[in-house]
Amino acid sequence: MYASRGQRQVSWYQPDPRLSAALVMDAAASLPAGRDSAVIDAGGGASLLAQRLTIAGFTDMTVLDVSAAALAAGRARPGSGRIRWINADLLGWKPARAYQIWHDRAVFHFLVTPPCPTAARSSWPPSPPTAPSTAPGSQSPATTRPG
Repeated sequence: MYASRGQRQVSWYQPDPRLSAALVMDAAASLPAGRDSAVIDAGGGASLLAQRLTIAGFTDMTVLDVSAAALAAGRARPGSGRIRWINADLLGWKPARAYQIWHDRAVFHFLVTPPCPTAARSSWPPSPPTAPSTAPGSQSPATTRPG
């Protein structure tokens, strides 16, 4: 998708992830670790959210995306070295660690009807993420939709 359109031409592009950042910040404020909580942005490859949160003092950011091109766009930004970048299909991904805050803005609405647009079509319908993707005492997912 990014190879043919570029990050600003996709329907879920957001020049300022203000709402998503506010949701993640609110979730972190209610957790003991605060801005040191482990945050994952699923489908956030080229999103500006991870950079915005690290600038705001978040210390444990991970971005997961099926698109290597989207991740490359995210990695090209200043400060991206403080973020973990994972190129994987969410439907087949097995997290190696726990996350206290889950954010996705434009992922699950793609998985509404089969066939889903990922490599894991044979695993339809997907199971919801299970431990260790969220840890005991974690916040509910911070999910926003485009538009």
